[in-house]
Amino acid sequence: MAISGLQYSGFLVNYLDIAPPFSGTVLGIGNTISCLAGIVSPMVTSALTPHSSQKEWQSVLWVTAGILGAGSLVFSLFASGKVQDWAKYKKGETKA
Repeated sequence: MAISGLQYSGFLVNYLDIAPPFSGTVLGIGNTISCLAGIVSPMVTSALTPHSSQKEWQSVLWVTAGILGAGSLVFSLFASGKVQDWAKYKKGETKA
């Protein structure tokens, strides 16, 4: 749980970096997609812990650590803070 606090200095700030004028919209879309994990995880956890033993819960924690580690690796390798072309104002365009 403590390490998950790193998200505030990582990917959450990246929304503002890649699309300053649309960061709220992009954050909303990203959070909507990420809510799927909150919907699916109770079902997966109950399937992995039918007897609620310590070994079963250990496997749940390892699966969670693997998913978080893989996500961190993908973000570290491929994420960029460059403002995207679609998020830039063109000359003569008015700001909303």
